[in-house]
Amino acid sequence: MRATFFVTALMAFAASIAVTSNSADAVVVKVGFDNLHECCDDLSVPEVVDELGRGVVNGPAQPGYPFPADETIRVAATFTDEIACEEKDDPDMVNARVYITNITFPAQSFSHVWYVGNPNTYLSNVDGYVTQQGHEDLGAGLAFLIDTEGKNRPLLSESINPDGIFEPGETWEFIIQDFSTGIAGMTADGINSIGVAGGSLAGGTVASDYMSSGSIIALPIPEPSVAMLLGSALVAFVGRGRRMRR
Repeated sequence: MRATFFVTALMAFAASIAVTSNSADAVVVKVGFDNLHECCDDLSVPEVVDELGRGVVNGPAQPGYPFPADETIRVAATFTDEIACEEKDDPDMVNARVYITNITFPAQSFSHVWYVGNPNTYLSNVDGYVTQQGHEDLGAGLAFLIDTEGKNRPLLSESINPDGIFEPGETWEFIIQDFSTGIAGMTADGINSIGVAGGSLAGGTVASDYMSSGSIIALPIPEPSVAMLLGSALVAFVGRGRRMRR
C-alpha cells in the first residue's frame, strides 16, 4: 500500500511539474503561408511558431522592448554588398546585414528560424508570404528561411556551431536583400513589436505601438523537463521495488 501510494503521488507531482514547465510566457502565434511562382526557394512554415524580438531580460516589458524574457533576442543591423539570392538581387539597392543574438531566459534553442517582413517592408530574397491568422486583412509579409541551402542563402554565420540551431548565447548574421520600408527612419533591425506581418500592425492605436520592419519566428527545441526526470526516477523506484520482492 505504501509503495502504491508513493507511486501515485510521484506521478501526480510529475504531471503538475509538466504543466508548470509548459506555462512560460512564450509568444506563440498561428500563421499561414503561400509560395510565390517566382521565388528563390519554396517556403514551408508550421502553423504554430514562437515569435522572437526585443525584450527586457531583467525586468518588465518596456515600449520598444515588449517581448518576454524567454523570447528575447538582441538585434542590430548594418549594410552589406553580400547577396543572398543572386538571381533576384538589384545591384542598385542596398542589402541589410542583420545580427540576432539569442539571449532567452530561461535559455531556449530553436531549430528553424524565419524572417517575415511587415506588410510595408520590401525585400528580394523571398521564399514566400506569411500571414498571421486573424489578421490576414491587414496584410502579408515577404518571408524566407534563414539558412544556407538552396538558391536563397541568407545565413552568413553562426557564432557557436554551424549546425542551423539558434543556441542560447549565439549570434546569427543574415542578409535581407534589397531591404526597404515605407516607414521613415525604420531600419532592418526594427524587430520591435509583437505580431507577425499584418498582426504586427494590430498591436496598438498609434504608430509607436507597432513601429517595426519585420519579425523573427522560430521553432523551439523542447528541453528535458523535470517531469521527464521524475519519470526516470519513477521507473527506477518501481524496478528497485521489484528486485526487493524477489
